[in-house]
Amino acid sequence: MNKWLLFCCVAALLSACSVQQTKSTTSNLVSYDWEVMPMHPEVMVYHTSDSKSMIYLGISSSELLFARNSPESPFEARLDCDVMIERMQQGVFVAHDTTDFVMIYEKENERDGIIISSNEIDLETFGRYRFTIQLTDLNRRWSFQTSLEVNKFEGGNKEDYLFTYEDGLPVFGEILRTGELVKYTTSRGDQSLSLRQWQPKTKLPPPPYVQGSRNYPSLPDTTSGQEIDKDEIFFVTEGLNTMVNANGDIIHSFLSQGESYPEIKSVDDMMFSLRYISGRREYERIEESNYRKKEIDAFWLDCGGSKDRTRELIKIYYRRVEEANRYFSSSIEGWKTDRGLIHIVFGNPTKITRDNDRETWIYGEENNLSSITFNFYRERNPLSDNLFVLERNPLFRTDWDRAVTAWRNGRIFQE
Repeated sequence: MNKWLLFCCVAALLSACSVQQTKSTTSNLVSYDWEVMPMHPEVMVYHTSDSKSMIYLGISSSELLFARNSPESPFEARLDCDVMIERMQQGVFVAHDTTDFVMIYEKENERDGIIISSNEIDLETFGRYRFTIQLTDLNRRWSFQTSLEVNKFEGGNKEDYLFTYEDGLPVFGEILRTGELVKYTTSRGDQSLSLRQWQPKTKLPPPPYVQGSRNYPSLPDTTSGQEIDKDEIFFVTEGLNTMVNANGDIIHSFLSQGESYPEIKSVDDMMFSLRYISGRREYERIEESNYRKKEIDAFWLDCGGSKDRTRELIKIYYRRVEEANRYFSSSIEGWKTDRGLIHIVFGNPTKITRDNDRETWIYGEENNLSSITFNFYRERNPLSDNLFVLERNPLFRTDWDRAVTAWRNGRIFQE
């Protein structure tokens, strides 16, 4: 498990902000390019009571610059954190509270590369909230913005449960490595949950010009469960590890696809995602071969023409697959989602426009006839809140063929 720098923000609620409707948020800074982004913080909220909550942020200490003001002073990382809290009213998010503070960490205070701090914030039981966090490394002036939506109803929310690893570090996101030991605690939820461990069958998304709906995983009725009490450690198995309460509501579902996921390290991992840019017979030949690695190398060499160009194609293609796994994983692997499909073949969009339940990806200049626009809509699925479905259109046929042809001719679309 990666070493994390975990910190929790706390501040008294400031004067009430003027109510401003937030229908959409547009940001040119949002990117799904892992290498370009200077930081990769994660954020999580846990409700400790009806009026209090904890907000956690995590960032690898290797992504921070430790510096000192003088030869005698300790090495420190200085982080400025701006937090804006909005809550949903009449279908839109409105400003609720803001806070700003600086966190200072001394390198000498690290224990096994990890620094942990936690505090509570005031957050009433109301409904839906959105947290937007601007994090800045003051030593190198790098900034990163992230956001998350939070539910705080009377009970039964995902955020009423805090999942941690065996060593006590919080679990961020929806990905767990196979073999991890995990437990949970709760103050507002059921003291015992049912653990359902199962392997869903999923199909690859069709090209963006093919109409039709996809059947995403749903918890089967025949799935047997194991009762797991609060603070009881359980073992993560490959597939979906789904926690269900006494009413049958899904509390949280963790995806596990081996020990290396979301990274691409096996020959099979390299083969599966080739389906997007390979022909059916071509893919079946690779799949049925006893020498898959040799066939995959031959496929890419045929695309690149030269060894140097081939290495560049492989590097960028599988980097995008890993990015899709990191950013878009839900109840299925990130590379199998609609956003994963577009991200791998087309790359990072020029611009991303977001509102409550939609992402719009624009390739090229906005409103230009030659630009490409993809709209993704949030799929309300009890297994995950990170599932977005592409609005397909037959007119995407030309753009898709052009992008795939570029890959096959050794050229990289949008890079």
